Amino acid sequence: MKFLIYLGFIFGMFQSILSDDCKDLSPHCRKNSKLCGDSVYGRIMKKNCARSCKYCTPPTKPTLAPMLRDRIHNCYTLIEHCHQKEFKNYMERNCKRTCSTVTPKVETTTLAPEETSSKVDEVAEGSGTIDGENNKEEIINTEDDE
Repeated sequence: MKFLIYLGFIFGMFQSILSDDCKDLSPHCRKNSKLCGDSVYGRIMKKNCARSCKYCTPPTKPTLAPMLRDRIHNCYTLIEHCHQKEFKNYMERNCKRTCSTVTPKVETTTLAPEETSSKVDEVAEGSGTIDGENNKEEIINTEDDE
């Protein structure tokens, strides 16, 4: 009896290679579903009796984007108010479709460069110091010239 089941599963294996659908490939799957977790037949059952052994993952339904509608007829005339803080709630509630096509304007401000003076510019010519004070060190001759 087990030999016939095994033979049926081998036949079913060839069919499973050709088919990607989650289905039972043998008419005996439902009857032999207790073998799904079996150490000997489990692998064969998984390939050939995916449905009876509950190895199928249910197909996922595509999620559709919500349908956007304008609740008032003149939204196109109010389009400039879509992203203004004062009108945002009103426009989101009443002009969803119109406002969904508008990207918010981003105001940019260009700052004038600051006038900075470099420390190098502050060096007084010939002084060797930043503030212009002379910090000369005197060189003392420690060698005796005889």
